[in-house]
Amino acid sequence: MPIQENAIAFIDDCNGKYQMMAKVLGKEPPVKGRRKRETWEKAAMVWGDVVFVRKLAGSKAEVSAKGHVLEIPKARLTDQPILNIWQIDVGQGDASLIRFPDGRWAAIDLGPARSGFINTNSGRTAVDFMAWMAFEDHGWMFHGAENAGRTFHFDWIAFTHPDEDHIGAGKQFADMLGKYWSVGTVYHNGMGRFDGTPREWAPSATGMSQLGEIVGDDEGELYLNTLIDTFDDVDAYEKPAARRPWKLSGNWANILKKLRDHRGRNVAALGRLSDKSTNPALGSAPVSVKVLGPIESTIPGRGMAGLRYLDENATSGFYNLGSPSLSRNGHSVVLRLDFNDVRVLMTGDLNFRSQALLLKRWGAGEFACHVGKACHHGSDDISWKFLKAMSPIATLYSSGDQETHVHPRALVLGMTGAFAPRLKWNRPLPGGGVETVKQSFAGHSEEELFAPLLYSTELSRSVAMRAGFKAFTRTAGSDGTPVHTLVDNCWLATDDKGPFLRLGDTRVVENLTYGLINIRTDGKTVVIAVLEESAKNPAFHVEVFTPSELEEI
Repeated sequence: MPIQENAIAFIDDCNGKYQMMAKVLGKEPPVKGRRKRETWEKAAMVWGDVVFVRKLAGSKAEVSAKGHVLEIPKARLTDQPILNIWQIDVGQGDASLIRFPDGRWAAIDLGPARSGFINTNSGRTAVDFMAWMAFEDHGWMFHGAENAGRTFHFDWIAFTHPDEDHIGAGKQFADMLGKYWSVGTVYHNGMGRFDGTPREWAPSATGMSQLGEIVGDDEGELYLNTLIDTFDDVDAYEKPAARRPWKLSGNWANILKKLRDHRGRNVAALGRLSDKSTNPALGSAPVSVKVLGPIESTIPGRGMAGLRYLDENATSGFYNLGSPSLSRNGHSVVLRLDFNDVRVLMTGDLNFRSQALLLKRWGAGEFACHVGKACHHGSDDISWKFLKAMSPIATLYSSGDQETHVHPRALVLGMTGAFAPRLKWNRPLPGGGVETVKQSFAGHSEEELFAPLLYSTELSRSVAMRAGFKAFTRTAGSDGTPVHTLVDNCWLATDDKGPFLRLGDTRVVENLTYGLINIRTDGKTVVIAVLEESAKNPAFHVEVFTPSELEEI
């Protein structure tokens, strides 16, 4: 179909460069109360970026994208959409945004909140990025009085597990429902977080944990049996009941209740995912999505669904029911996106114990992928056999600056490289056949090694810093223009007790390069792009591979 005015189009492969610089003609007016930002000088565009075609004139196209009006060559537009995945830089946390080729949107986790013990460090949340994507990059969807009340719709959102670095910004998202967002189904792993007092498990007795009741007949095989399926369960656990003095509590409870309060209007449903999920509406043609985890068990002797309790015995001799972090992380939702020749595996915060359950449940081939999100931000609590089963060409680490975690761990980086395939590239020749890409010098020749590729949101983010700043007071002059007066001998401190830092000796961050990782594929070729550090002339560092053209050395 030819490119048309007043319709969407997509940036093509740019003759194999997979990016281009667009001329900025001006700034689009803000929508949905978004603040008006400064006009860009240039706009870096990547293969698969969505644009709205406003006008066609000869070989040029005037389009709307990224909150700007851009001029680009008409030849750079195509009507063929691809799969877009954004691994968002949220600091120590996880959040991914997905645009399917048919235009449907989804998200996996929303990362930490803006502030708190677990936070985004930079002050930006995943929801902030999503708002930019929705109301600036796609701001043309909301222009005109007829679109004033329109929301940006997600077909689904999946929370892999209820830890703050994955769900924290969910409250921000839920507070914006109806005005900014609407969602089809919110999926999760079935876990609640409860306020019951931790209670020791003993044979033939029920224990109590932060994740609900623990049952089982043997200390080595215990199960969580307090699972949440739908909003009806949120209703049931919102308050204590007879013979149950505990209830949902904490931020995860608040998020679930806020979502529940929008059911039937801005949220269609709440659903639990597991390896036994039958036909969840996750895929969006031509991309299919398979649910591989968490592994759901039938509790022996009880005939009810449960999740295996994964935490170890405490040193005091009773089962550690107080803070079951291994169970929360291990039972993350695991999703595999399949698009023709390309597989992408999203792993949440899996650990060794849960990976053992996954390997026992599925054949190792189910985890093979071309792009894989590293388990638990690069924690070394990992099965090397699971890592070998994944064997991704490109691995994405979502990690931050909160060094209480020290992620990603050196051992995991090493193992990822060790178990990734070593690939040479056999490029097709115009007249038929293939040619292996080589590099040569002074009589030495070798195949050019393509993989492994390791990406980290933390390493992709950088800052521009400068010292020598001075402080000024600002007042209004007689004509209303600002008047600045130098403040001599200026010091910085959080309070009057110090420590005090001289402003002129303090390095201040002037620019932040967002550590966003862009993954694009048409089901045949994969492009991974990260923004280069120059803020003045933005461009992307791009790696490109076609799995069918790669051969293991």
